[in-house]
Amino acid sequence: MDLTRGIRFRLRRDTAANWTSKNPRLLLGEPGFEIDTNKLKIGDGLNTWVNLDYLTGAGSDGDSAYEVAVANGFVGTVEEWLDSLVGPPGTDGTNGTNGTNGTNGTNGTNGTNGSPGLSAYQIAVNNGFVGTESQWLASLIGSDGVDGNDGESGLSAYQIAVNNGFVGTESEWLTSLAGSDGVDGIDGSQGISAYQVAVNNGFIGTESEWLTSLIGADGTDGTNGTNGIDGSDGVDGADGEPGPSGGVYPLEGYGFIASSIPIESANQSSTVGNWMVRMWVPAGKVISKVGLYIISANGTPPSSGYNGFAVYTDAGVLLQDTGATDNNLWQTAGWKMKSLASSIAAESSGRFVRVGISIENASAEILYVSHGGFTTVYNGGDITTHRRVYVAPTRTPQFPATIDPSTEGSVYSYIPLLVLA
Repeated sequence: MDLTRGIRFRLRRDTAANWTSKNPRLLLGEPGFEIDTNKLKIGDGLNTWVNLDYLTGAGSDGDSAYEVAVANGFVGTVEEWLDSLVGPPGTDGTNGTNGTNGTNGTNGTNGTNGSPGLSAYQIAVNNGFVGTESQWLASLIGSDGVDGNDGESGLSAYQIAVNNGFVGTESEWLTSLAGSDGVDGIDGSQGISAYQVAVNNGFIGTESEWLTSLIGADGTDGTNGTNGIDGSDGVDGADGEPGPSGGVYPLEGYGFIASSIPIESANQSSTVGNWMVRMWVPAGKVISKVGLYIISANGTPPSSGYNGFAVYTDAGVLLQDTGATDNNLWQTAGWKMKSLASSIAAESSGRFVRVGISIENASAEILYVSHGGFTTVYNGGDITTHRRVYVAPTRTPQFPATIDPSTEGSVYSYIPLLVLA
């Protein structure tokens, strides 16, 4: 029995673009075929794809397809072999766009129908394969190739330097990579003092006289308001953590960015209604909350009025408030922090803002400091010019869009303890 089997194999193949982008190194004698150019390269085990030449040159004429078929067992004439290549009719393609009508040709005679073509498996059987179709399909799968040898390890940067002429240890080579220090730049010229700037802008007088001119006169103290009726003592709260000792209250350590007064200076308390306090905000600080400290409260929420905070520009234009009234805001003692409806963006330089408090139809005592024990404000300057305090008219339902800081309300001689965060 003839056990010869028809075996097909395929060369390693890809498009020209993929061969070039992957750029593999073919083994010695390993072929690589470009399926879109019909060109072939043979590996030498050394050069990568782009450095190999295409296989060129003309060989002797090979057998025709019919002669190959006969050699593989086909029996019949050329015409019969050609008829055997005709497969079954394919499915109809999509209709193309109509072309222009040509002139009518003469009718040709009808051709005879071709016989159905053989499947690949049937051709394999005809060429000597013995087995089922599944066995034939399994025979098409080649065995795994042998793993290639590992490439040689690359040289370190130090070894490359030695190969290129460096003489010395690896530590000496690393030291040689550090550049020398650059030459120091020339010192800039010294700027002029603030006093010299003032003289250049027209001030006449000594430096001491100029310093004296910066201090404004003390404003007249306002009349003290009538003290409200003391409320009943509240229940003692739990002890807090120890506070800082001495010095200016460390605002940022407690999450605050500004305070109307040094917090440790607040030494008096009183009931209040509507107030406006001028405060300094450092550069680069976003304002998102306003707060004050309640000493005591009666615990009963008001049924009407507006209770909350607002922040204005120094000129009196509303920047943001805390939104709808919060009638539970003043009902218990302690810090009362309230978020603004939206945060106020930071600015590149420090500036004054005017912060409003509205406590309506609620009984609450807050901390404050009077002129008598505190004549200079936290950020410098006289209290009447840098911390003017107004008792504003009742605001219903909330703060107005603008105020006139120079006329609205009355100037008082004490300042509520307000903070910004």
